Amino acid sequence: MNAAKDHYDRQLASVYSWMAGTPEAAFQRNRDLFRQLAIDSTPRGLAVDLGAGSGFQSIPLAELGFSVVAVDFCAALLSELRDRLKA
Repeated sequence: MNAAKDHYDRQLASVYSWMAGTPEAAFQRNRDLFRQLAIDSTPRGLAVDLGAGSGFQSIPLAELGFSVVAVDFCAALLSELRDRLKA
């Protein structure tokens, strides 16, 4: 098994989102970053979020109007992302 995947699956996935603080704080940090990088004023299109985790960048990109493909090998974190999208 891939060592990084194993590490996420066995140890990090259960605390990954907690380490980022509240989801709203993590989303806001990325909204601010995207504004600082002027991503909020670029033409919209496809954004591929590699290592998307639980969506802390994917969701703010989608809020900006991007079509987002979230890619991650950790099923638990992708499940969190799906749950956030439902909410």
